[in-house]
Amino acid sequence: MKLSLFCITTLALIAAYLSCSAEEEPPNSLVNGAFELGLDGWQKRGDVSVVLQPPQSGKPFVRIGPRSGAIRQRAVVGALRIVYFGAELRASTADVTGDICVQCFDSKHRMVMEQRQPINVKEAAGEASKPGTYFKTHGRTSYIEVSVEKREGSSGYFYLNTAQLNVTEEARQSKPLCRLDEYMKPFWTGATVSDETTLMLAEGGKPAAGRLMYKPQQIVSVRSLSPHSVSYVPGKDYTVEGSVITCTPGSRLPIMQSTDFEQGDLKWFNVADKQVLVTYLHDDTWHGPVSAYQGSRLPHIMDKLRKRLPVTIVAMGDSITLGVGTSGFQNRPPYMPTWPELFVRQMRQLYGYHAGNSEIRLYNTALGGTTSDWGRETAASAVASLEPDLVLIAFGMNDFWWMPEDRFRENVSAMMRDVRSRNPSAEFVLIASMRFDPAYALDPQYQTRMRSYTPALNSLTGDGVAMLDMDSISAALAAAKKPKDLISDPLHPNDFLARWYAQSLVALLDNTPARQVNIRPDAHPDP
Repeated sequence: MKLSLFCITTLALIAAYLSCSAEEEPPNSLVNGAFELGLDGWQKRGDVSVVLQPPQSGKPFVRIGPRSGAIRQRAVVGALRIVYFGAELRASTADVTGDICVQCFDSKHRMVMEQRQPINVKEAAGEASKPGTYFKTHGRTSYIEVSVEKREGSSGYFYLNTAQLNVTEEARQSKPLCRLDEYMKPFWTGATVSDETTLMLAEGGKPAAGRLMYKPQQIVSVRSLSPHSVSYVPGKDYTVEGSVITCTPGSRLPIMQSTDFEQGDLKWFNVADKQVLVTYLHDDTWHGPVSAYQGSRLPHIMDKLRKRLPVTIVAMGDSITLGVGTSGFQNRPPYMPTWPELFVRQMRQLYGYHAGNSEIRLYNTALGGTTSDWGRETAASAVASLEPDLVLIAFGMNDFWWMPEDRFRENVSAMMRDVRSRNPSAEFVLIASMRFDPAYALDPQYQTRMRSYTPALNSLTGDGVAMLDMDSISAALAAAKKPKDLISDPLHPNDFLARWYAQSLVALLDNTPARQVNIRPDAHPDP
């Protein structure tokens, strides 16, 4: 599969998914993956044999060739699991052709998706290489079958030393420590803000301080959740002036110095455990952009929701859509669900869906490190086959390193065509990605390219296609506060910004007056 050319984040994500350190070998889900028992546990097809190389080592390996052949094994892997399958092998010549393959099967033994990665023989000829494929299983997967195959019509051999299957562990579903009904009240309406995040940052020798969206009339609580929940005392730990909270001398609040962040291009950081949560009352008005009702563009999904008919929603995108950065995905307090989960939960409540009746079903097909190229390649097999009523398409955070605007636009357009080829009534919400921290990627062309994707998506809207502009929303929030208040790391939202995603999606499909505000014409700051 094609991943972003910028692999720093992707490699970090894969390491996290496999739950292993660089020094620790990830667990192998295959039986006899090192072939120490010959081909026990494997099925073979065609020209396959077990030999020793070199003979004195006594270590068996599998030879495929010179005619076509394959080894294959079944593994019980469920739906929407992140998988890596690969092999350590070498090729006898540069003329051998073959594939690393994973096939997903449903409970009726029907193949629902295939992931096939050609083996780069130039890398494998003469010395060992490790070709493999990294992907997410289909939403209806009951088991998978993995194989290493040599194609017909080429001479030579593949020599396999080991085969490796790594499957992410199911995320532990810890009970949220936050009140989700409160978390889904729109930030741009009402008089209470619950658990707004801010990073208490000390710069230029000044006391550490953080800024809020609004000027508080009354602070209800200031607290942290790492390493243990701590509540802080006004006057003793902090003071408030306007919308700024400032640490007092001797404050217990977690703080960061500006010098804690490495200076320069592409310097990674993590601030998820350093931010504090502020709940407060205010009488200010939000002057930034918000999500407005677009249900008239989505009549099919709106009709189903109003009639409480079964609805299938598919989310496709990169690690932001997968949930990286949110506390529930990372299994840390307060264990808030991902924004697609929050969105669907709220839609169930809003339209009166109840357990045991018709359901709103969510399939999150997103995969970390992917670009819109990958979305285009997998839309037919991973998304269209689920026959969705509504598809959330959210790419961009890996595209901006290199992908031109016109290619990005055509990729998204192709995804919609592929889905509608299976289900003509499918509707879409295109999501312009949040902005990355500008202090992370300093090359101005990255910001320019990222911003170009927003008008590209907007040009695709119309009947059956709505848009959520998290680009403008995140820019306005960063201007009102600071970028590091909104994120867990340079490229991923924290719980606060993920709530903006979820609340804004709900607003697209909910025209109740409580969610609607007027959008000022000057409410699009561009920091």
